Amino acid sequence: MEKSCVIGCGAISTMHLGAIAAISDKTELAAVCDIKPERANAAAEKYGCKAYTDYIQMLDEVKPTVVHVCTPHYLHFEMIEKCLKAGKEVVTEKPVTMKSEEFSTLLSNYADQPLFVVMQNRTNNGIKALKKLIEEGNCYDEVIAIGPLVMMKFVVETVRPYEIPVVVSMNPIMIDGTGMCGGCRLTLNVGGEKVTKF
Repeated sequence: MEKSCVIGCGAISTMHLGAIAAISDKTELAAVCDIKPERANAAAEKYGCKAYTDYIQMLDEVKPTVVHVCTPHYLHFEMIEKCLKAGKEVVTEKPVTMKSEEFSTLLSNYADQPLFVVMQNRTNNGIKALKKLIEEGNCYDEVIAIGPLVMMKFVVETVRPYEIPVVVSMNPIMIDGTGMCGGCRLTLNVGGEKVTKF
């Protein structure tokens, strides 16, 4: 059976941990790692696995098949590269790297190794609702959206085929104050009247 490990036990890790637990017949959640021992220990206790504060030690001792990288963005490149260099498959949160040169390094040095980037915003409720509103045949003058860069990217991509102008405010802090991509307030300009839909 495959072994999976998760590096980073912050908010987004719960999605990865839950997904791994849901396929426990295919992969074992062998270990979690976080620089904050209390986070690592809490996740390990909840999911019945080992806890680490050093991901290199975890890789050496556990020898996982797959590593999930759920850490702050600026740590992604180093961690992903070390995991790939160790022959591990990697699942990472976006962005893969902070610099295009780093991404190019991964592509050129590890092109034959599995690296999966989570891009769930294409199918989140806000994007689905936006697409549904447009496809209902209503005429919209423009779409005004507020949220972090990655969310706004998918708003623009969703609206582009319909040739509706989009105004975005790439605010890294969501309206709930979390800084997560958990929701987006979308204001539509319908015949000169601004209407907030969700």
